[in-house]
Amino acid sequence: MTVATMGYRVRFALIIVAIAGMNIGYTAILPFLPQLQGELGLGPVMLTVFLLAYPVAKIISQWALGGRLTDGWGPAPTAAVAWLGGAAGMGLIAVADGAELAVAGRLVWGVGTGLGIPAIYRATGMLAEHYDVPVAKLRSIVGAGAVLTLAMGPAVAGAVHLFAGFRVVLLFGAALSVAGAATVAYAMRLPAGRGEAATAASVPEPAAVPAGRGWALPLFVFALYELILNLLFAASEPLVPLYVAGGEQDPTGRSALILGVGLGVWVVSTLLSARVSERLRSPAAGTVSLIVLAGSCLAMSEIGDLGIGLMAFVVFMVAQGHGYLVARDGIDKYTDASGTVWGRFNAIADVGFLLGPVVAVAAYSWVGHLAFPVVGVIALAAAGAFALAAGRLHRATTVLPLPIPELSSRV
Repeated sequence: MTVATMGYRVRFALIIVAIAGMNIGYTAILPFLPQLQGELGLGPVMLTVFLLAYPVAKIISQWALGGRLTDGWGPAPTAAVAWLGGAAGMGLIAVADGAELAVAGRLVWGVGTGLGIPAIYRATGMLAEHYDVPVAKLRSIVGAGAVLTLAMGPAVAGAVHLFAGFRVVLLFGAALSVAGAATVAYAMRLPAGRGEAATAASVPEPAAVPAGRGWALPLFVFALYELILNLLFAASEPLVPLYVAGGEQDPTGRSALILGVGLGVWVVSTLLSARVSERLRSPAAGTVSLIVLAGSCLAMSEIGDLGIGLMAFVVFMVAQGHGYLVARDGIDKYTDASGTVWGRFNAIADVGFLLGPVVAVAAYSWVGHLAFPVVGVIALAAAGAFALAAGRLHRATTVLPLPIPELSSRV
């Protein structure tokens, strides 16, 4: 293992450890919602406001602030502020004695996360350029690490719930996030020693962008592609337990098995997709993934049969993991991959997480066990739309060689 390889491995290990503090806190609080609802007096309306405050603040923060601050300050200081913001939000909820302060904490937490995500993506591209590592490989590591740390949250809650409540868990997450602020401030800063690419002084000149429609067209094409992936992913989470509910053999355990295996498959698929030829992460390949998602949704209408259901969900998650990198490869190749672009990309894409559960519950309420095929029709329609949009992008854009901008003092 070379010194350069050691350098990026250590830095990305530290970034994943920092992400863990924010993500574990986010998912660990979910099993405590009944306790939190009782202690803070959250009625149905305020509980809904509490739950939506985080994703809405995150979306707005990414669009309006995260990308701009990343380009202006650099990823490292922006990420440090983001992690401190997340810690402050968790702390506010931990000490809250009523609904208003708890909602304020969720808003602050969401803003912090929205600041941090563009910084992570920007730093990933710049570190890939500095260490001469394929950017898709590093993006897959970030994605896999994020999902694994999200999955750790419920396990932490299950381990401590007998002797600690949500306040202790949130204070623990806040402490991890404060430590994470220092961690990312180091991990996202390029080391000196590689000439101009490592000179720490000022913000770099923007990279050349494709001719024609500039960054706007590819941004929206790939952001909307990611929005559909997120919608399908978020729709599957309530539909799996709804489909298996009422089964004769432990429907809760079966739902947990299917969803847990699916997350593991997503991680493996994402890591492997980074190692294949770039042509297999092209827009054409992304269209195929949407078609596969449509077919797997049709098969998941039989998810009550564990053999068929689990296999269909595995295929679904393989396509999801692949599509995750298709979208990010598109941003890396067709735009300057600036913090502003990443902020807007993620802000648009995250809308899918808000729409997915709404689509799922509405479809299940109206058509019952035809809900998964309805979601599959959405995927199939999206495949056609994406194929047309990608074709237009290819015709409208002259793709230039787009190295990630070299660093002057951006991280």
